[in-house]
Amino acid sequence: RKGSSAASDVYKRQHQPLLLSARNDESGKHYAVGYRLDGARAFATQVSERCHDVVPHPSLPMALFVGRRPSTESYLIDTRDGRLLHTLRSEKDRHFYGHAVFHKDGEWLYATENDTRDPGRGVIGAYRLEGERLVHRDELSSHGLGPHQLLWMPDGETCLLYTSDAADDSLRV
Repeated sequence: RKGSSAASDVYKRQHQPLLLSARNDESGKHYAVGYRLDGARAFATQVSERCHDVVPHPSLPMALFVGRRPSTESYLIDTRDGRLLHTLRSEKDRHFYGHAVFHKDGEWLYATENDTRDPGRGVIGAYRLEGERLVHRDELSSHGLGPHQLLWMPDGETCLLYTSDAADDSLRV
């Protein structure tokens, strides 16, 4: 009985929801981290650049830790063990603005980005999930400066984009 109780405790602990975040340590190293609800650390994966947003995949045990503006990297992490699946690098003349969203089917990811050839011109990078990699397939104009955050409306097909205006740095929809 003790053996089955211990096995049950291990199972419960491994299948608790995770709290996902990004952090830096005292020496300035950057990490993608996951903690169980009981406070136990599930993983701490060192990454090269500071992250801002964490975007869980809607059905697979993975999440994208999005590089903080003006980052050129984001990190696809296996949330079961913290394994780095893929380092997503921005396209030439682009950097990430810190936020992204997966489509509800999990096949596409959209990320806010900046066109560094025309500073402030915002774009939305469209990436397709192919196995354990995100592959750049297209980009859309954000029709504004400094795109920041993307959010899906309840219908799962309409996406809101928050963008800032260069003149007063206010947010608008």
